Amino acid sequence: MENYLIILFLILISAVVGFLFGYRNKSKNSETGLDEIYQKIEEESRKWDERYQPVKELSTALKGGTRRGKLGEIALEVLLENAQLPKDIVFERNKRIGDDNNKIKEPDFIINLPDERKIVIDCKFSFDDWDRYNRSIEDGDSKSQTESYHKEYIRSIKKMIDDTNEREYHKLPKIKTIDSTIVYFPLANSFESFEDRFQEILDYAYKKNVLLANPTIILYIINIVKRLWSQEIRVKNNDLVKIHVEKIYDQIASIDLTIEKNIKNLENITEETRKIRAKLRVDKNSIVKLAKRIIDLVMGTPKKKMDD
Repeated sequence: MENYLIILFLILISAVVGFLFGYRNKSKNSETGLDEIYQKIEEESRKWDERYQPVKELSTALKGGTRRGKLGEIALEVLLENAQLPKDIVFERNKRIGDDNNKIKEPDFIINLPDERKIVIDCKFSFDDWDRYNRSIEDGDSKSQTESYHKEYIRSIKKMIDDTNEREYHKLPKIKTIDSTIVYFPLANSFESFEDRFQEILDYAYKKNVLLANPTIILYIINIVKRLWSQEIRVKNNDLVKIHVEKIYDQIASIDLTIEKNIKNLENITEETRKIRAKLRVDKNSIVKLAKRIIDLVMGTPKKKMDD
């Protein structure tokens, strides 16, 4: 299982680095505003049936209101459910856990892995700062104004990283997890908004035992989790098959032993029967021969049926 966690960490780093190189070749004009996001989500919400009600909740959360803080959780839960990972079995949402100081901590998500290992994910995003910065670019604000919004956005991101680090989920009792907590940003272009401070943010998060993930990276994680559980199920199924085969073999061996005993018993019975018959007719002094002698002496002629 330690190897799985190492693989998970390496894939996360590879995905982030790959995204960084892809980002450098991308034009700033590819930024998508919230209005366009609202429209696309609402269009998809109309197409999907009631089984995808969380997507409609996601659209509402994007527009603000009391549910805005739950945006990341709604988005991640949609991904986990669409990946057919059972809730409260493979993943748990808002589970309350007491630390050694009797303080209650409530991670947004706990992903359960085989061998009782876990991954903790917190969903965060500075919506107001992100929106202000992107709208400043779209509205053609002055460079200094845009840079000011960007600094506030970066500052809010670092604060989220600090807050996550201070929670120390990995120190919670009875929870075997990797040292780093994954912070999930629900919008695909959230990393692009880091601009030239992307590597700085990654380094800052790494030092705080935090791994950053956008929807692309979180899908890598979900895929790894599915593979780990599939492998675990295969191993358990193989173990069950082995147990059942051993039980079948034991039963066959038991039946074979019983048959062997019965055959020996029949052989013993047959031999005993031969001995009894010999005493009755075959032996020199068998009952039949003695009877014939008596009849010869008394009656003079033997009984024919005794010779049959």
